[in-house]
This record gives sequence, structure tokens and C-alpha cells, in this order.
Amino acid sequence: MGLLSVVLVVVASLACLPQPRENARVLSVFPVPMRSHWIVCRSLLEALHDRGHQLTVLTPYPTGRPRRNWTELIVPDTMHLLGGTSDLFSLGQRSDFVWLLRLFNYGISSCEVFLQQENVQQLFESDREFDVIIIETFFNDCLMALAHKFRAPVIAISTLVGTVWMSDMMGSPYPLSYVAEPFLSYTDRMPFWQRLHNAAFATYARLVRRLYYAPRQDALVRRHVAGPSLPSVLDIERNTSLLFLNSHPSLHFPRPLAPNVIEIGGMHVCSPRTLPQAAATGRHSFPSDCDAGLPPAICSFLATSLSSTRYAAVEACVTQRSVENLQEFLDSATDGAILFSLGSNIKSSQMPDEKRAAFLTAFSQLKQRVLWKWETEDLPGKPENLKVSKWLPQSDILAHKNLKLFITHGGLGSTLEAVHHGVPLIGVPVFADQDSNMIRAEQHGYALRLQFSNITADTLLWAITEVLDNPRYRQQVQQLSRVFHDRPRAPLEEAVFWTEYVVRHGGGPHLRSPALHLSWHQVWLLDVVAAVVAAAVAVLALLTLAVKAATDKLSSKRLTAAVHRAAIVGSKKHM
Repeated sequence: MGLLSVVLVVVASLACLPQPRENARVLSVFPVPMRSHWIVCRSLLEALHDRGHQLTVLTPYPTGRPRRNWTELIVPDTMHLLGGTSDLFSLGQRSDFVWLLRLFNYGISSCEVFLQQENVQQLFESDREFDVIIIETFFNDCLMALAHKFRAPVIAISTLVGTVWMSDMMGSPYPLSYVAEPFLSYTDRMPFWQRLHNAAFATYARLVRRLYYAPRQDALVRRHVAGPSLPSVLDIERNTSLLFLNSHPSLHFPRPLAPNVIEIGGMHVCSPRTLPQAAATGRHSFPSDCDAGLPPAICSFLATSLSSTRYAAVEACVTQRSVENLQEFLDSATDGAILFSLGSNIKSSQMPDEKRAAFLTAFSQLKQRVLWKWETEDLPGKPENLKVSKWLPQSDILAHKNLKLFITHGGLGSTLEAVHHGVPLIGVPVFADQDSNMIRAEQHGYALRLQFSNITADTLLWAITEVLDNPRYRQQVQQLSRVFHDRPRAPLEEAVFWTEYVVRHGGGPHLRSPALHLSWHQVWLLDVVAAVVAAAVAVLALLTLAVKAATDKLSSKRLTAAVHRAAIVGSKKHM
């Protein structure tokens, strides 16, 4: 009986253990030709791959080596359709409305290219099956047709904080009175004219998207891959199961979100590693084992981590390129160091000559050492305290104890990394959401914002001195960093959990907002307001008629009485 009891206890214990996770077939659609977007999105894909899921990845960024359970469908880089990187410095000078229309037109042109690719057409024609489709939602709505083709749940990822049409797609509230569009340079406290502009811009975006952009997306899909019976992409996208937003309340302003809208800001940031010591170049994919000749530090990280997915990220964990003696350069920076980078899309080497000269002049007058992401071989006039490189392991540099300041373009990924590591900012926004990111950072007290058009050596020196010498910037960002880290789960774990949740529960229809079944006037209770106003008008009209009738009757009685009295008086006179 003793042995039988032990066996029963063991069997019962095994029955209580979590069941083995079923490997899902994941179609990942990330055609956006912006490496900063890919850095965020690929961190999730690497995490899912590390957990044994089978991935088919549509992207313009090949990994360069075969991998088990990782199939790549390479699409062209369509950045030139947006004007290319050389035109980015001028984009910020255009109005918000013109910039948004240009993005919509880019989406139409890029979809024309994507849908004519042989591998994309073969995907539409295939009889493959997928358990979930993960797609970046950034003006590539034509590829939402894949959800209709494969009848699979869709998870959308926004590498921005989300737009009004993304909230519409999910049936999530978007109160324009205090939630500003990410392309506008407003906070959550907008005076009347800003609220008017925000409402006008959101209305413009909705109308252009519905009346101009979406019909052209539909026409492209029906012409190239689907045929006339395909529903509109606007109807398909309303079946999206989940939306990931690259945001967090500590950096952005609180806002109402539907249950299937999840904030995963910072999921691309991984634990800091020792910076490179010797000169080396190379590109390595981040495999699930250590058979690719990766440096021992990476293999050690993989071997000792409880789960490599927990901290997987692209910039630090997927790609590794080294610059000579970077660790030594920062370790010996006794007066501190400054990092200057305009991100992965904007190239410092293409900035106007007078702006480059202003940065060089300002940096030459500093006692701190400066690292500058510079994309060409030479930088004429480079001072002794400046080191340049075509690529820098940004997150690892921000984690270094001697790094005192980050001069950035204000991209969302860079801002999240700075807050993650507790480094104050000087923002030099160029285009898109960068200005609004820096306005939020400035309002939170951990950044100064400089207009690129107004950059001079003097303004740079003033801003650098202010942030370095005033302790409140570092204190504020470190306090914000503590809030940023204080979560039930790390952001990448959160994204993995919800992705697998959608697979387990067939898309999670119980999370969908009932607002999706209502028209816009019903969501805003305009029909109720109209009914109440109509009822009030009817009651007021009836009251008016009643009062008029009563007044008329009273007047009639008074007139009759007056006539009667006049008659009596007249008769008395005749007597």
C-alpha cells in the first residue's frame, strides 16, 4: 500500500503540471523598411522562435543564415517611395496634414510593390495553415488580406503609441480632448485651439483613410491576388484579435484602452552586455544554440539565462557589430561620456554642413567624451574627444555607468531605451512622431528639446551644460525608470504571453469591444442625444402651443369682458 500511495501521489502531481505548449504556426508580416521598427518587432519573433514556434517571416531584412522553424519571405526595401533617407531632414518642415497624406500615398505605392512579388503571390495561392498572423500596422493594410485568406487570428503591432484609426480598428476609446495624435506636438493638456486642431487632424485622417486610402488598397489586393469577392481591408481589420502598442504610461499619458489593446513598450531592450574591446565587424543572427561562432559572451548569456526570450532584442541580442576599444573608451571617460545618434533611418552624414559644423564645434569644447553614430568613413574636423562609428550598440552604451547624456532624434525606441537605463536626453526631432515624443519627455522633466532648424554651437553647448549640470534631469529620469521597470511581467514576456493566449483561445473573441458592432454615431450616443434633443424640442413646442393657446384664450376672455363693459357703459350714457 505504501508503494501504491507513492505512485498515486506522483501521478496526481504530474497531472497538475502545466501541459506541454503546442508549437504554433506563426505568419509574421513586417514589410516596413525602417530598421527601428524591425528592431522592436523582431524581438517578439525571436522570443516566439526560442519557445519552439514555427515562424514564416515576411520582411525586407534577411538574417543571412538558414534556421530551423524560421522561413523568410524577403520583400524589397521600399524606403525610396517615401523619399529615401536623404529627404528625411526636410519632412519635418511640412504640415501635419501633408505629411500624413504622404504616408498614405507611400502605403499605396509600397503595397503595389509588395503584391507583385512572386513570393507574396505564392503565399496567397498556397494552401498552408497558420495558427496566428502577426502584422505591423504601418500603412501596409493591403497585407491584412492574408487574414481573410488563412482564416487565422490577427495580432497587430504598432511601433508607435497608436493612432485614432488603430483605436477604431479595435473599438477602443480615443478621447480627442486629452489624447493627442502621435504626429502632433501636443500633450494631454491641450487648450481649445490645440483640441480643435487635434480633432480636425483625427477627422481628416479618418476621412482620407476611408474615402481615399482604403479603396485603393482594396483595388490593389483584388487586382493582384484576391479577386473581386474580397471584403474591404477596413472590414477585415475590424476582426483583429489583439493590438500591441509600443508604449507605457510612465512615458506616455494615461488613456483608456480596450482589453485587447496591450502596452508592451520596451520589449526590444535587453540586459546590458560588456562592450566590445577589439576591432571586429560582422553580422550574426541570434540562434537558439551556439553553433554559429558567436562570441563566448553571447553563448554564456544564452546558456545561463533562464530563458533567452525573456531579454531577447534585436539591437543587442540579434545583431552584433563591434567598434574598436569601445569599452575602454567609456571606462576611461573620467568626466563622463555623451552618446549622439539620430537612429537607424536618419543619417547624420546627410545633415546640412552648417549643422554638422555646429555639432563638431560644440563637442570640441566639452571635457566629456562623445560617441557619434556617423555613417561614412571620415568626419573632417573631428576633435580628439570624439569617436565615430557607422553602428553603435546603443542600448549597451546607455547602460554604461559613465554615460551621462544621450542626444537623440527622439525616436520612440531610443526614448524607451533611455528611460529603461535612466539616461537624460537632449532631443533634436526631425520628423514623424519624434517631436511629440520629445515634448512628452520634456514635460516629464528628463529632457530638453531643440529644433533642428535652430541648432547652433551655442544652443547645443547651452543645452548640454544645462542637462549635465542640473541634477534634476537625471533624478527625474531615474525615478521614471523605476516606474518603467515596476511591472508584473517584463514587456517581452507580456507580448509572448498574449500572443500564445490568442492562439490558445482561438483569437480571444471575449476580449473584443462591443463598440465594433456599433456605428460611429451610436458609439458617441449621437442617436440618443438626437432623441433627447428631439423630445426636448417636442415638449418645448407643446408647451409653447399650450401657453399660446392659454394666452389666446385669456386674451379672448379679456377682450370679451372689455367689450361687454364698453357696451354697459354705452347703454348707461344713452339712458
